[in-house]
Amino acid sequence: MKYFSINLYLKLINCAIAEGMSRNDFMDLPTSIDESEDLKVIAAEEFLELHEMLDDQLGPGFGVRVGQEMIIEDYGVLGLSWRTVRELEKSLNVVNVILNYSQTPLYGKSRKKEMFLR
Repeated sequence: MKYFSINLYLKLINCAIAEGMSRNDFMDLPTSIDESEDLKVIAAEEFLELHEMLDDQLGPGFGVRVGQEMIIEDYGVLGLSWRTVRELEKSLNVVNVILNYSQTPLYGKSRKKEMFLR
């Protein structure tokens, strides 16, 4: 069975409420809002059914509007891996700039050598 982060499920519900639906509109869900707040994941089938229902009720573009509200933490472990990769990429870019800068000759010497000699 496949799962989605419960944060994504709750984000769908909260965005739908922000667009005019009420908590009562979600009373018939297999997993109630209150129950879902204690979970970490939701079955993919349940998540996708909710997504389709909300898209039908709130019109085209609902998924895009929800996507605009997403933050990296909403994606759970996947979001953590994305954040780590982003931070690693930034770090590698800084190292690359330093190495490129340090290889520029200064008074006939390489700055790289000077940095490591200190």
